[in-house]
Amino acid sequence: MSREFDGIVAANALVAIDDEHDPEGGSTAFERAHVAALLARAREHLEELDQALERVERGQYGKCAGCGGTIPPERLEIRPATALCVRCARSNPRRSP
Repeated sequence: MSREFDGIVAANALVAIDDEHDPEGGSTAFERAHVAALLARAREHLEELDQALERVERGQYGKCAGCGGTIPPERLEIRPATALCVRCARSNPRRSP
């Protein structure tokens, strides 16, 4: 994804783009924004996985960071990087990995 994003940026740098008058300008801007968003989400996910591995090393994997309770195995199977039980994730959706 990083190479794809860099390629889009490089290709656009070679051409004077006037999004207002160039029929392709809007689509290249959208494509660049879309790939940037995908790349940011992939980086966030990798960070979440790194944090989960740290919890494994500390013996804290499977314990809720919110309430200290046990995260059900079914939730960990679906979201292996999660640090919150369902109840805590629902009460604080912005913090829910």
